[in-house]
Amino acid sequence: MNRDDITRMAREAGFVRFDGDNGSLRRFAALVAASEREACAKVCENEHKQRELYFEKTGNGMPTIGLLVAADTIRARGEK
Repeated sequence: MNRDDITRMAREAGFVRFDGDNGSLRRFAALVAASEREACAKVCENEHKQRELYFEKTGNGMPTIGLLVAADTIRARGEK
């Protein structure tokens, strides 16, 4: 999400006079985005744990390390 995205979304949300220089709104948008990234990463980690437990109990399927890589990749998006 870049400055133009935040400006566009602010206008769509009804901030009629938003000029793109509102630091508080940009920080708020960054916090919302970080929270959503973390929630998505946790979904990946939880799915990995569930598959790992299923594999341990049944011997069927296989644990997927790719889900942990996805979680790390999602979190890394906030480090740009």
